[in-house]
Amino acid sequence: MTQRRAAVAGLAPPSEASGEMYNNKALQAIEPLLVEAFSEQPETLREAANSASASQQTAVARIILDVVAATLPDDRAVPPWVLSGVVSARGMPWDAGPQGEELRAALLCQLLRTPANCEAAASLPQVCRYLQQPGMKVKEDTVWPIKAYLLSGETPDLLRLGSRLVSRQCPNALEVRQRYKRDTPSLETKRDLRNAWTTVLITSGWAAFRAWRGVLDVPAVLAMARASAGALAGMSVLEGLWRAEEHVIQSAWYYKDSRAMVSCSAGMCLLHCLVWAWAFQFSVGVPFLFCRVVKDDFMDAYRSFEV
Repeated sequence: MTQRRAAVAGLAPPSEASGEMYNNKALQAIEPLLVEAFSEQPETLREAANSASASQQTAVARIILDVVAATLPDDRAVPPWVLSGVVSARGMPWDAGPQGEELRAALLCQLLRTPANCEAAASLPQVCRYLQQPGMKVKEDTVWPIKAYLLSGETPDLLRLGSRLVSRQCPNALEVRQRYKRDTPSLETKRDLRNAWTTVLITSGWAAFRAWRGVLDVPAVLAMARASAGALAGMSVLEGLWRAEEHVIQSAWYYKDSRAMVSCSAGMCLLHCLVWAWAFQFSVGVPFLFCRVVKDDFMDAYRSFEV
């Protein structure tokens, strides 16, 4: 049990029985969101979903992704219409460039970790056709090569994984394609790299702005470069500490043992004080707070895709 799984388990009262098509109360609790995102039946619901703003569609998708990721793989059973809806969903974030399609395939693979979903998928022609596609490898249409790489989408390996999961429960139901090496990192790695890249741009830009004195000559450029280097070093330490604490807080042993939780929390507070005292030598306060309060939410940073 981790804090995320405990939070998901608390979405529905313990006394509430799971629905016939669900074996997890958390997924049943967010059924209205599943209907809004994936239902193809009632026209009124479909019209409401189409008229929803992009930000609302993105928020709904994020909640679904959070709950699915925090649910144990064997407890992700959903009605068949959810599986069909995942492969046919339109709007944000599924149509947000090449990476939206990779996000769709990743969510489907997460759901197919449940044997009951694999058995249902084998009887759904729409899902079978989707999994039998060769997949796509597309880069973002932009003149910036780094941005094009980090926003690229690649699905052949995910579709192959989905086919394997279905075939494991229903032999010969789907043809499992030959395995090919990915041209780009995994979806989670690309998002982490993009998060790091944007943090570098924000931090170095702010440090250079603070160091600039209105004159653009060689000494001024060197001073701006030194300020940027120091700020990036400080930000690297703060980001590394933030990620390490996130992994510790979401670990099973941290949540299970109250004594370990208290002692680790006290240690992290002390470490924070020491690191911040050192980092305040550099121009990292504003960029760090901006990244935590604004950028991380806008870019949906630190999301885990365990497929």
